[in-house]
Amino acid sequence: MRKFFSLILLFVFIVGIVGCETKEKQQGTQSKKAETLKKVTVAQWGHTYYLIYLPFYVAIDKGFFKEEGLDVKIKFAGNDDQVFAAVIGGEAIFGIGDPVFAAVAYEKRNIDGRVIGLVVGKVALWGVTNKKDIPEIKTYKDLDGLTIGTFPAPSTTYTIIRNIIEQNKLNTRIKQAPIGSQLSLLERGAADVVMLLEPSASIAEVEKGYRVVMSMPQLWGSFAFTGITTTGDWIKREPETVEKFIRGMQKALDYIYTNPEGAKEVAHKFLPELSKQVIDRAVSRLIRDEVFPRKVKVDMEGWKKALQIRKQVGDIQSIEKGLKVVDNSFAEKVIGK
Repeated sequence: MRKFFSLILLFVFIVGIVGCETKEKQQGTQSKKAETLKKVTVAQWGHTYYLIYLPFYVAIDKGFFKEEGLDVKIKFAGNDDQVFAAVIGGEAIFGIGDPVFAAVAYEKRNIDGRVIGLVVGKVALWGVTNKKDIPEIKTYKDLDGLTIGTFPAPSTTYTIIRNIIEQNKLNTRIKQAPIGSQLSLLERGAADVVMLLEPSASIAEVEKGYRVVMSMPQLWGSFAFTGITTTGDWIKREPETVEKFIRGMQKALDYIYTNPEGAKEVAHKFLPELSKQVIDRAVSRLIRDEVFPRKVKVDMEGWKKALQIRKQVGDIQSIEKGLKVVDNSFAEKVIGK
C-alpha cells in the first residue's frame, strides 16, 4: 500500500513539474510574441475617443492589428490639420482624420502625402436642434435663414457647411465652437441647429430630448470624410507595416457589418460613460446610414467630392494633383481589385 501511495505522490510531483514548465514556456512564448510586435503610433483627430472611429477601435480591441504583428498606440492630435502634421513630423506613422490635408500638403508644400484607406466613407454629421418649430431638413434649401453650429475651421464640418451655403446661395450663418462644446450653442440660443458626430447626436436625443432633424450621410452620399493618411517616405520605409495596418482595418470593417452587437460592446469599452441606450442608438445609426465603408479602399467618387469642396473654399487649387495622393495599392492587395 505504501508503495502504491509513493507512486501516486511521485506521479503528482512529475505532473506538477511538467505543468509548471509548460506554463513557463507558454508565458515565455507570449512574452516573446509581445516583444516582436511592431510598435505603431497613429495620430487621431480630437482629444478623446469618438464613435465614428469605431472600426479603428474594433481593430485594436479584437486583436486584428496584433494578428498582423502590430502593437498600435493612439496619439490624440487635435484638429484635422494637426493630425497630418503629426505624420509629417514623424510623431506617427499613420493619421486618422480628414484625408484632404495630405492633398493640401502635397500641393502647397510639395510633401509626399498619401491617402491609403478610409475609416468613414460618408459625412458623419447629424443636425440636432432643441427648437420645436424647426422641421426635418430634407434638402439644403431647408437650411436657409438658420444659424448652424460647427467645429472650428479648417475642420471638415465647417468646410462642408460653408460649401453648402455658398453653392446654394443660402442666407445661413455659421457659428463655430470648440470641439465638444456644440450643444452649448443650442442651450444659449446661439444656433438653431448644430452639427454633431455620434454619440453626441444620440446623447442629445436620449438625455436631453433634442431632435435629430438632418442626416448628412443621407443628403450627401459618398464622401471621403475620414481617411488613413501617411507619407511616401513611410511607405518606402515600412511597406509591410502599411499592408498589415490596412489588413487589420479591413478585418474590423467586416466585423462591424457581420457582428453589430459585438461592435456595440467594443464601443462600450472605449466609451464606458455612455448608457447602453445611447450606444445602441448611435452605433445602429452609423451602421444604418453606412457611415463606415464596407471596404477600406478609397472610393474615388467620394474623394473627388472632398477635393472639390476644398477647391471651392480655396484650400487647394488643383483636383488633379489631389487625385495623385491616393494610394489604393495596399487596399487592393488586401481586398482584391
